[in-house]
Amino acid sequence: MSISRVPPEVLADILVQSDPLDVARLSQCCRYLHAVVYAPDALYLWRRLYLSYLDDPRSCVSQTGVWVTISDDSAFWRRRLQSIVSARTTLLRLCSVQQPLFDGRQALQTLVDLLAALPPREWHSAAVPRNVHWFMHELAPLLDFHYVPSSTEVQLYARLQLYHGIAGKLAPDHERRMKARAYVYDLRHYQAETRFGPLLPGGAVNWQHLLEAYLVMIANVQDPFSQVHQAFQDVLDPAVVPFSEMQAPPQIARALGDPVDGDWAGVAGVWRVAFSFCDHTELLSLNHGTLESEIAPLDIGVLADSRFMEVYHDVSISFSVTEVYPDPAHPAHPKLHIWGTFVPSSPEFIIGTVELTVDDQVSGQQGDYTWSTEGIQVGAVGCPFGVLGIWTTTLHDVGDPVGPFWMRRLSPP
Repeated sequence: MSISRVPPEVLADILVQSDPLDVARLSQCCRYLHAVVYAPDALYLWRRLYLSYLDDPRSCVSQTGVWVTISDDSAFWRRRLQSIVSARTTLLRLCSVQQPLFDGRQALQTLVDLLAALPPREWHSAAVPRNVHWFMHELAPLLDFHYVPSSTEVQLYARLQLYHGIAGKLAPDHERRMKARAYVYDLRHYQAETRFGPLLPGGAVNWQHLLEAYLVMIANVQDPFSQVHQAFQDVLDPAVVPFSEMQAPPQIARALGDPVDGDWAGVAGVWRVAFSFCDHTELLSLNHGTLESEIAPLDIGVLADSRFMEVYHDVSISFSVTEVYPDPAHPAHPKLHIWGTFVPSSPEFIIGTVELTVDDQVSGQQGDYTWSTEGIQVGAVGCPFGVLGIWTTTLHDVGDPVGPFWMRRLSPP
């Protein structure tokens, strides 16, 4: 029997079991198959093919807590799936040659976008998002290759590596841990134009800085000499679903344009705050040359010395929102003024603000009379993973101590 006699609906049922690349190849065999695959009314085929691998975007929430909206037609589903498959192919090429001759920015951005919009999740749900399952199965192993991204790809690649590390519960080996420490404790990375934290000049998030801070913190959490609170031990629990800690809880999600009343970022509640630091003498020794010359190298021997010590500590802080102010740059996400007190009770307190960055990431600045922090929510607002960032002094004098911190929620928002 000629294939042209097979009804399009039957062919579609067969094709949705195939890899999208194979569907594209099959469409080149004859005019009839090409018409079936690329017909203007092929919504049934492309939507089913997309949903056989990935989450329905109509059920996903952005990292700012807003439901994703789409155009439900065959052109949307086809273009979106083609862009994702193309990104997969590009990443394969990036990691298979020493110096790729093409720009991978668009592919990396597509994959970041795929992981930045996921279905909401109850805190104790065991469901794994399809987007995450596909990414971890198809692409995550590639991120273990020692690919050196171009200057235009650094931030996107670092963000993917951060997501990969969180999902795969990965901790750095000794060499990678030392490299992360060298980045985090390099005082040249802390300037007024970056708000002395993990930001780029101009206010966008510095994902490379966040990745290095995460690697320092997760290595310290896994260090047998660290006394780690259960909130951080849970991160390493094999029973915790990969990446699930970065999904928004259902109560946070809202439609685009819905009015915001109060704590849109899910700040209120008790958080466990972990921080690390090295001896100040060692910090100054590491940066001795750089304090005199911007182009001088770090004294890496300080980090390689077996006597180098890094301290880990964590405390509980209860936060509340005290005031809400309009943010003209982000009308749907006003600026939150917050207040924090230590648990158990202490006369010390913390004040700060929460707002969106220029690239729509949730940023928090907190501090007291001596210390200050700059942190970024990793994952969706209200998700359990929490906030990564940098602490330092309020004076920001040359040579002042710095270090990474990690805040995790102890209960749903």
